[in-house]
Amino acid sequence: GRSVIYGPYSTDFSEPAEYEVVLVMRGIGLPKPQELQQDLILLRLDITRTTQRFFPAVGGGIVGFDTITTVARRYIRTSEVARSRWCKIPIRFYASGEGLWEYVILAFDGVSENPNNIGTLGDHVRLFFDRVIVRRRRKMVVPGG
Repeated sequence: GRSVIYGPYSTDFSEPAEYEVVLVMRGIGLPKPQELQQDLILLRLDITRTTQRFFPAVGGGIVGFDTITTVARRYIRTSEVARSRWCKIPIRFYASGEGLWEYVILAFDGVSENPNNIGTLGDHVRLFFDRVIVRRRRKMVVPGG
């Protein structure tokens, strides 16, 4: 498909809270931070939630359908990964405790997303992904709940 990474279709955020997802990645073949001419956007990281909704069907019964909501989005620029070492890219958001969650990474490579910012930096550029770290930052407590 269009995305570099998508999934894992998990229930990581099963209780209402503020969460942080950290993408651990590295860039190879990029100019050094002090040599950058432009700080181009290389990747788009989306955190999405799929929830099932229902409505009455014509003629009786119930019809179910999924809604996909982008809960958080973060753009990753050249300067963030131009150090030729593993780096942590955080994104924080609030989760209500429901739904199926997915992490989606799209590249600005002229295929997934335009423009082709990665190609502008040369054919020798490579981006590597190591892991995704999920942390609950703050649990939400509803007064009287």
